[in-house]
Amino acid sequence: MDNRAEVGRRVIEILSTEGFLDVARELEEALAILKSIDRNERIQGYNTVVSLCHVKSLGDLNIQSIDNKEWWKLLRKLENIAKKDLG
Repeated sequence: MDNRAEVGRRVIEILSTEGFLDVARELEEALAILKSIDRNERIQGYNTVVSLCHVKSLGDLNIQSIDNKEWWKLLRKLENIAKKDLG
């Protein structure tokens, strides 16, 4: 699962399936902002993704459909993708 869009979709899908719809929507919007032409908007999207991917945010959610280790790995991947997209 190295495809950038696929990782984001997977995290959003897990959040939605687990009932965290507001967080899924917020993450989806932040990932869309990362595609903006405006650098300031991309920075805003990046900051949102990073804060959501932090272990004390999404990492602390009680996710049942995926192993915690795999969940945290997905979040780290998503954070790294956001960093590359900010570039």
